Parts: sequence; structure tokens; C-alpha cells
Amino acid sequence: MSIPRILRSQPARRLLQHHRGHHGAARLSPTSGLPIVLGGGTLAYLQAEGDAVAVESLRLSLSALAEAAALERARLEVTRRKLGRLTSRLRLAEVRLLGAIDQRKIALMAQQQRLADVASTDPLTGALNRRALELRTAHAAESCAATGSPMTVMVCDLDHFKRVNDDHGHSMGDEVLAACAATLRAGRRSRDLVGRWGGEEFVLVLPDCSEADALAVGERLRASVADQIFEAATGPLRVTVSVGLASAVPSADRLRETVGRLFELADERLYDAKD
Repeated sequence: MSIPRILRSQPARRLLQHHRGHHGAARLSPTSGLPIVLGGGTLAYLQAEGDAVAVESLRLSLSALAEAAALERARLEVTRRKLGRLTSRLRLAEVRLLGAIDQRKIALMAQQQRLADVASTDPLTGALNRRALELRTAHAAESCAATGSPMTVMVCDLDHFKRVNDDHGHSMGDEVLAACAATLRAGRRSRDLVGRWGGEEFVLVLPDCSEADALAVGERLRASVADQIFEAATGPLRVTVSVGLASAVPSADRLRETVGRLFELADERLYDAKD
């Protein structure tokens, strides 16, 4: 048996010193003497000189000291457990709060993306609207100018589209426009831009694409549109598209002029294709 720390503390030493000063020798022993008991267990033994009343008083004082220490330890343990439970609840609440914040951030980012898409997309065809296409074309031209790569502008116009609206109704016209835009988007590369320029006219911007490569792309897209069949009230309906394109390496010091000229030249070649 070893003597517990509480009976080796400063208050316990003072009790023993007080007894020695007034009654005689007093010490604690782990093996023999008067038992100092706490909760049915013996903590240590008291060996002390003096009259029985003084010795018993010392023993009771030491026992009371040990009991008070035990109660304090129990109280602290209860407090520690309560704090532990509170800490666990706070951590759980923190995790839930952070999770809710993350979900809110994701929702806000998705909402911002949807708003950006709405602001930049033609609602009927899903292609870029004219303003968004102009802005992104400028960025693409800057990139091509920096790397010295060619950029192609391709203008596509549905042939005789007014007849589709006149003969089959605007609802069929809208269906044709949406389907043709989907075909153009499906046939592009990931970095190519597809926008609705107005009415039945679409523009594709192909960065890092030479005129020879663009001709192959344009022919493939023209054929894909021509292969589509629409179910009109009067029977199967096919439409065709004419394509004009122009390619150049954008000039960094005349960027806007170069891009504008590409659009003009592609538009002129579109009319040549229609003729």
C-alpha cells in the first residue's frame, strides 16, 4: 500500500505538524497504526503519540480531509463529463453547421451558374446569345494572337427558313432552330463557340483552327443538318444550311479590326454559298 497523494499534501502535513507541536510524534504508515478510512477502504495508517482524544481528532481530521478531497474529485469528474458531453455536442453542431454552410455555398454557386447561363444563353436554342458570343470571341482572339494560332469564324444560315414558318407554323420553326443549334453544338470541339447571331443565323468561332480544317468541319455540319428529318403536319420536312467561313491569325495590335474583318468576310462567303 502507498500513501495517497491527498495525505501527502500540504494540508495533511500541517495537521501532522500541529499534532507534533502540541502532543508528540505523528506520522502516516502504509502498514500499521490507526486506520484512516474512506468509503469502507483504508487509505493509510496513523501512528501518533499523545492522549487518545488528540490522536483520534487527528485521525478524524485526516479522514475528513481525504473525504473532502474525494468529494472534490467526484465533483470535478462530473464537471469534466458534462464538459465532455457539451464539447461533443458543440463539435457535432459545428460539423452540422459547416455542412449546412457548404451545402449553401454549393447551392449559391449552382444558382450563380444558372444565372450566368441564363444571361449568356439564347433561351430557345441553348446557344450563346450575341453579347456572350462577342465577349468570348474577343477572349479567344486574344489567346490565338498570343500563340500565333489561326482562328476561324463560321457563319451558318438556314436556307429558306421563312417558308418553314409560313408553311408549317412558328412552333415547327422553333423546333427546327433548336434541333439545328443542337447539331452545331454536338459537332464542335470543346473549345469552339456556338452562338445564335439572330433569327435563323448561327455563328461558330473555332480557335486554333486553320481554314482547311474549318472547311472540313463546315461540310460535316452542313451534311448533319441536311440529314435531319422533322415530322411536320404535311409530312417529313428537311432543311438545309449554307455556311461561310474565314480564317486568320489575329493581330494583337489590331485585334478588334481583325475579328471584325473575319466576321465580314465569313458573312460575304455565306452569301456566295447561298448564291
